[in-house]
Amino acid sequence: MPHPEQPTRRVRSLIVTGLALGALGAASLTSTAHAQAPAATPTAESTPTAEATPATAAMPATSAVPAPAERVAALKESLQRDQATLKQYEWIETTVMSMKGEEKSRKQMRCYHGADGKLQKLAVGDQPEPDKKKRGIRGKVIEGKKEEISDYMTKAAEAIKKYIPPDPARLQAVQAAGRASTHMLEPGKRARIDFKDYSVPGDVLGVEIDLTSNKILGLAVTTLVEGGKEPVNFEAKFASLQDGTGYPQKTMLDAKEMGVTINVENSGYKKLAAQ
Repeated sequence: MPHPEQPTRRVRSLIVTGLALGALGAASLTSTAHAQAPAATPTAESTPTAEATPATAAMPATSAVPAPAERVAALKESLQRDQATLKQYEWIETTVMSMKGEEKSRKQMRCYHGADGKLQKLAVGDQPEPDKKKRGIRGKVIEGKKEEISDYMTKAAEAIKKYIPPDPARLQAVQAAGRASTHMLEPGKRARIDFKDYSVPGDVLGVEIDLTSNKILGLAVTTLVEGGKEPVNFEAKFASLQDGTGYPQKTMLDAKEMGVTINVENSGYKKLAAQ
């Protein structure tokens, strides 16, 4: 005959076993639920930098690829055509030089190409008289500084001429040397071709073009001016005459190192009188 406490022990054993099995089942279900549930979105603090920053490949507008030879050749032809047509015109070139926001000089020149094809410039109107020199040591210091600034302005103006208008043959040579790259600004409409080491080592000539016509829309240049230590930047906006000929309408140079700005504007285009 079994002992009276045996059933009670068996019941307790069954209860304990059931609880243990139940706990294991719950743990299994919890593990399965975690495996099937989508991963939680990481918080801003836990998001890796690589995931927070868009990939370069996702921004084709700023990606650079080697400039196709065909594109540069088409740009070259467009430039040559415009420059040939401009020889039939004369225009007024206005150059304003300022230092720290104050206008220092303004010159107007009548521009045209002579029979030999070379660009000619004739002063328009009276030229301003030079400032009277101050005497003494202070006067010499002031005059020395003026000459330094004036010399820098002259060289900066000469630097602009190296890039405007661009030399078609040089553009093609830079491309052939593998130093030209294309940046798409507006797919199918606008792009910028950067020509590195275009005129001097380290400079960059950026040419913005209309992809449908291969005409220049603008220029952006980073270069060094003789006598300066810091690179200068200047840009030019192009426009078209009634016959579609492109020309540099406005050029703006900003030399922060010397506090000098130069603005050149071409206007008043008209056909040359028959000679």
